[in-house]
Amino acid sequence: MALQIAYATELISSDHVLWPNQLPVPNHIAEEFRKANIARVKCQVKTIEWQCSIIKEVDFYYIMLNQQRIKSFCLSPGEPVEVILTEDTTQYGADMPTTLISELELNTEAKTFFEALTPGKIRTLIHLVAKVKSIDGQQKKARAIVHHLIEWNGKLDFKALNETIKLYNKGLL
Repeated sequence: MALQIAYATELISSDHVLWPNQLPVPNHIAEEFRKANIARVKCQVKTIEWQCSIIKEVDFYYIMLNQQRIKSFCLSPGEPVEVILTEDTTQYGADMPTTLISELELNTEAKTFFEALTPGKIRTLIHLVAKVKSIDGQQKKARAIVHHLIEWNGKLDFKALNETIKLYNKGLL
């Protein structure tokens, strides 16, 4: 059974340049996930759940929050909030869109390249596809990723990938 822990905290704003909005995670809770060798978690605030990591600073742990997420659950800094952390048991640390699964299954070479990428790069590619609302758009992006992986022998060049995605969106590839 997946490890799950609920706790109360409050949203804090820090001087962190990239991620000024954070949900603190008590050290004893973060250490429990670390001892269980759990790097990725599902975090739930109110009814909204997402996949993330517990990040360690020098002497404390936290979860990063972007502005969009903060707006979605209407939180202000200092406001108390109930958080539920659950072990993320997905294969890649993110829910894989069926469109990307299908495209990778159709091309074993691309699937091999995909699985050889670092976990962070895999999650980035998954998010690129998953954030597209339409299935048609997801399929185009998934095909562009497969095309790029094969063309670049498994290397990721995000600038070149973006150009390939544009070509797929215009129907030129």
